[in-house]
Amino acid sequence: MASRGDSANSSQLSPASSQDAGGASPGGSVPLEVSVVVSVLYPPSRPAITGYDEGHALSEGDTLNLTCAVGAANPRPRLSWHKNGLRISPKDTTEEVVLNAPSTGLSLTQAVTATRQEDGAVYECRVNTSLFSRPLASDVTLSVQYPPSNVTMTGPQVVGSGNSVTFTCVTSPANPPANVTWTIHGSLNKKSKSAVSRGPEGGWVTTSTLTYRVARSSNELVVRCMARNAASSSPVTTSKSVQVIKTPKPPVVEADMKGTVVAGTVLDLTCTTHGGHPPRQVKMFKGEEQMDIEVEEDENVTVAHTAITVEPSDNKAKILCEVQNPASQEPLTGHTTISLFFPAWEVKGWVSPRSVEVKEEVTLGCETSPSIPPSTVTWHSGGATLEGATTRQYPGKYGGTVTSSELRVRPLADDNGRVFSCNANNGLGVTVSADLVIDVLHGPRWVEVPSPVLDVEEGRDIIISAIAMANPPPVRYNWRRGEVDLLSTGISGGELRLYSISRSHSANYTVTATSARGSESYAFFINVLCFVYHESIEIDSELCWINMQENPNRVIYKLINGIMIAKKIKNPIFRDNLHLRVVQSSSPSTTLRMNRNLVRNKINKIKKYKSPSFEPRRAFRVLSVFEYLLIPGYVFPTFPVHSYGTFTLILCWKKAKGDINNC
Repeated sequence: MASRGDSANSSQLSPASSQDAGGASPGGSVPLEVSVVVSVLYPPSRPAITGYDEGHALSEGDTLNLTCAVGAANPRPRLSWHKNGLRISPKDTTEEVVLNAPSTGLSLTQAVTATRQEDGAVYECRVNTSLFSRPLASDVTLSVQYPPSNVTMTGPQVVGSGNSVTFTCVTSPANPPANVTWTIHGSLNKKSKSAVSRGPEGGWVTTSTLTYRVARSSNELVVRCMARNAASSSPVTTSKSVQVIKTPKPPVVEADMKGTVVAGTVLDLTCTTHGGHPPRQVKMFKGEEQMDIEVEEDENVTVAHTAITVEPSDNKAKILCEVQNPASQEPLTGHTTISLFFPAWEVKGWVSPRSVEVKEEVTLGCETSPSIPPSTVTWHSGGATLEGATTRQYPGKYGGTVTSSELRVRPLADDNGRVFSCNANNGLGVTVSADLVIDVLHGPRWVEVPSPVLDVEEGRDIIISAIAMANPPPVRYNWRRGEVDLLSTGISGGELRLYSISRSHSANYTVTATSARGSESYAFFINVLCFVYHESIEIDSELCWINMQENPNRVIYKLINGIMIAKKIKNPIFRDNLHLRVVQSSSPSTTLRMNRNLVRNKINKIKKYKSPSFEPRRAFRVLSVFEYLLIPGYVFPTFPVHSYGTFTLILCWKKAKGDINNC
């Protein structure tokens, strides 16, 4: 019988004895031989892999040769290496024929360097032969130890004070699984929990979770995560700094409102808040308007400052302070309300009706802008305070009070154009006012008229004025002498011009003013004074005196109702120290008194002498002497005489000062 050892061998077979009985061939000398080659087919055995003991842990960098060997087989099989199901290129393998008499075996070697990528790799040796439809195969799985290359931490960036926070650390794949430890502020924390899972590409992933309650005193949390395994020379680490946030206390808003805050002054505002971390963001608002502020921080106290110049519109304004940091979901607020005093800033006035008849009632009204406290309204006209006004008050803008006042009057014609002042004051040192002017409709009323009796010297020119006012204007004037209208060119409005007065001008005169609302007349008398006088008086150096009674043509004088009226001498020639002496020489009981108030400003010196021993050239006893120093262009004063008697007017030139007796 053939065996696996006979395959491909030649065997010589001898004829059977029955064959030999036939005797020899005719030649009888040559035997017959037959050769047969027998090939026996048999399959290979399952391949055996050597060079690695499965389960043995390799270290990164280790090298090994994996050898796949099979025994003799017929026909000769084909060997190949596969990694994770993929064939390895033949150039990366070494094939060797092993001779085992009487049969021959095969082996194929694969060199492998241990890396973390080789961990878990399956190396498979496959034997293919035509005897089988499927290859025979054997495999080994490598185990490579390697440390984690990194570790990542997840967790919040901020955490509220006193709250619990969770952090998670995840290692990169490692073999064996990495061990994770935690430290907080450098202190080891053993309260973490870990879980190990297979990595998507091999190795083991360690996930560690730490839950920690933050102390209220902390402002920052420093967390550190470390991972290592048996293959690690040093741990891989990661750390995280977490801000601990604290909610500040609600802010307190203060306004420096000590005493009375008056509009126009500067008001200091502060907003103070305590605690909180990180530093607080502070905003201040006046109503809806955000204000510029200055912020000061001192440890756990934050103070915001600002100052505003308050106006009436700021009364009852809300000052809001907002404080916010990451610990507060909504801003913390505090507020205060401004309380102001402010004066009225204007007064509006009116007159109703706008125009009024004489003695018809007219209402004067005024209304103040709002003020705190309410304003007091007073009425004034021509420096006098007016009473009787009615006042009412009602709420106004900015929380103030409006004061309204009305004054009713019945004006006369003279009140046309009269100014009434409405003054408002609330005690804050500010007075505002409005001036109201009334329009009184009236006929003419006299403003300027001549004297009832006008004494006019004969030959003089005279201008007589009369002025009347009316509302509405204009005013027309009509002059009459007796019953005769004066239509001469000498009339110009309110003036009557008369030239070269003669005795015929002595008469009663009337001037009439007429307007759209009526007329008014005024009567007066012109008294023409008729005198005789020379053009000049000559006084030479030898002449010491002039007796006015003895020289009546030298002076103008007249006795009216016991009053001596001496008038200006026309074109006199005077010398220095020219004097007028009045000497009364009748009964001793008669007294001559001088009315000094009637002395004109042309006389610059008055002297009074009482000299009983003085006797003039004429034999009259002197009772009293009044002496006047005169200057050129003088006008004689009037001399009231309270009892009739004989008196002498003497115009003299004194040669020496005080030389009265020589006159």
